[in-house]
Amino acid sequence: QDHPGALSLIMFDNLTDEQRMLGDMLTSLLDEAGHDEKGNLRSEAWTSMVTSGLTSIGIPEAHGGMEGNATDLGVIMHQLGKHPGETPFLASAVLGTALLRQAVSGTQWQTFAPDLLDGSVVLVPALSEPHGRYNSLPAATSAHIEDDGYSISGTKSLVPSGALATHFIVSARLSSDEVALFIVPADSDGVTVAPYATYDGSNDADVIFDSVAIG
Repeated sequence: QDHPGALSLIMFDNLTDEQRMLGDMLTSLLDEAGHDEKGNLRSEAWTSMVTSGLTSIGIPEAHGGMEGNATDLGVIMHQLGKHPGETPFLASAVLGTALLRQAVSGTQWQTFAPDLLDGSVVLVPALSEPHGRYNSLPAATSAHIEDDGYSISGTKSLVPSGALATHFIVSARLSSDEVALFIVPADSDGVTVAPYATYDGSNDADVIFDSVAIG
């Protein structure tokens, strides 16, 4: 408690050789990517993390992923936390991937896993709503059945790395007692993303869905 690095020493005192190598590799990748004129990590950092397989931490080995544990995640987050700027690692590789794994069938997972692995998809959960505080269920975002799919309307707030997302996992209410999750491409007609900085130095976004049609 008397040493500023005490927490780090306690957390990372019993790392395996593989986990130490993981941390060293990420350190090298981030140093090589460098920082922009504002001191933030360049976008090349995310590209390097994808290429090296670090972003596959939440993907099962059977699908080509790293399938890391909580300590592996801690090692990665510890190194990322040393650099100002943002990557969508936590939002997509951790939160979005975990939610996807829980919500879809095996066949659907096999459809999305390759795009998550190669970085062509950045999948971010959009669950919170304005004034919703800690309620995880949607109050105002709704999905209406159309002839060829659904139409989604509503606003999500505090969407992590929302400006970097290619796709959102959106919770919407089908009826008073039924809620569903939808994968919505960020470039869909009717989607508006308004990013902003948060107090912890990250970047969230409000995402507006205005009669967004999806299959």
